[in-house]
Amino acid sequence: MHNYNLTFTDGKRSRCIVMEPKTEAEDSAGIASIFCGRLAGIERIIPDCPEKLPWKRDPSSGCWRLHRFTLRKDGAQWVVEWPGGSAAGGKDEVSAAVRENWNEGC
Repeated sequence: MHNYNLTFTDGKRSRCIVMEPKTEAEDSAGIASIFCGRLAGIERIIPDCPEKLPWKRDPSSGCWRLHRFTLRKDGAQWVVEWPGGSAAGGKDEVSAAVRENWNEGC
């Protein structure tokens, strides 16, 4: 789910939720096509990184997920991956990598 703030040509503002998001460019193009030229601006809202990362276990793949981050155990270390990057290490290193790359992985 992606959230966007919309600004219209008449100065009004609204919020839009894309339930099945793709890339920001594809989301923006889809939203713009709905409003037929009345849209002046689209800005994606990315929530702040939570203090405690709420990982959810994915039983089908045996890993944990948080937005577009994937976490798995590889031997003695953790490996976290997100679109365009990855990091490995202990709990603190993985947590720091997620926080540093939060905007890319949401």
